[in-house]
Amino acid sequence: MLVLSEIIKEMQEGELLKEGVFDFLHKADYATQPNTLTFMGEKKYIPILGRNKNISSVICTKEVAEKIQEQYHVGLIIHNNPRELFYKIHMHLSSNFSEEMPTCIDQSAQISNLAIISPKNVRIGKNTVIEEGVVIKPGVTIGDNVNIRSGVILGAEGYELVKIDNQTRVIPHIGELSIGDNVDILSNSTVCKAIFKGSCNVIEDNVFIDCIVHVAHGVRIGRGSRIAAHAVIAGNVDIGQNTWIGPGAVISNGITIGDEAFVALGSVVISNLDKGKKVSGNFAVDHDKNLLRFIEADKGETN
Repeated sequence: MLVLSEIIKEMQEGELLKEGVFDFLHKADYATQPNTLTFMGEKKYIPILGRNKNISSVICTKEVAEKIQEQYHVGLIIHNNPRELFYKIHMHLSSNFSEEMPTCIDQSAQISNLAIISPKNVRIGKNTVIEEGVVIKPGVTIGDNVNIRSGVILGAEGYELVKIDNQTRVIPHIGELSIGDNVDILSNSTVCKAIFKGSCNVIEDNVFIDCIVHVAHGVRIGRGSRIAAHAVIAGNVDIGQNTWIGPGAVISNGITIGDEAFVALGSVVISNLDKGKKVSGNFAVDHDKNLLRFIEADKGETN
């Protein structure tokens, strides 16, 4: 467990307003582990503290801290750029957070001699096939009866950019990636791992991911879902069970898609989808309404 006053001393930045402790770091909306340190740059985020009891400490501006103190008992660090200090702490602690374990591969797994697998922090289950050119980074767990086809990258660093000391940096990812049983990931797809310690990208059982698909950090893909070629799943997306994501579809950051939803080819999804919802278009709307719009437009051109 880490103590705020000690972190401030190490970082030589920030002002301690109230002592606190933490074990994990995460963005406020996605903190799923107890004793999490987060940041808040504006007052509008304060109500998250009432909804998420996992947050034990906050980096924020003085103005935000004054409001937090009126309602909540959490550790507080004051800084004029809370987001920057938060990611500085993440980067500072990244090497200390990693727990190294020897890679474990079941004897029944079929591993190509041309695959590159980290010697640490990888687990591969029974009867799993890893083809040539596959790269598996640390922090990846793969279940049983999984097929990982040529050129796939698992546990890749994601695309989280933060300006630190006036220089844009790609933030290191130290979370994990968990792939269930009976999953197929076809050639040249990339599945990132989570950013923060204690966080995990999850591909559940019986998921099928086509060629050249990108899955960013903070993503869950529910059991039985199918992701077609060239789809892009942005960060912090939650996809329910038995959902179809069509070829070339783009799912924007932070979106939740319900079970059995259908996203047609080329759709750009920028809002949450309920269970069973069928959408198409850019930006994606109800599929039947979208078809009707095109039919009416075609009639107009014919006339």
